[in-house]
Amino acid sequence: MTDVNEVPIDYYEKERQGTEAQQILESPLIAEWFNQIDQHLITALKATATSDLASREKIHSLMWSSDRLKMHMQATIDSGRVATESLKLIRKPLKEKLAEWIQI
Repeated sequence: MTDVNEVPIDYYEKERQGTEAQQILESPLIAEWFNQIDQHLITALKATATSDLASREKIHSLMWSSDRLKMHMQATIDSGRVATESLKLIRKPLKEKLAEWIQI
């Protein structure tokens, strides 16, 4: 049986971070900003000469960075969901134990 003192604090922090990341990523304003950035980068890429490798590489790097930021936020959301499910598994036996104590 898991003692409440044995619940890793990290689960609570990951759950909080996941919730916060989800709120940010689902924000209409943030979604609009990401869309504007993506469109700006695509427009900039189309406007560069194929021979301008330095500019094209810089734009590609910025596109990659934008994607990585979204991927990192999604990974934080996923970790938060896993932490939430882990906490549910830990809390269930604690609730059952509490119910036993109350019935005694």
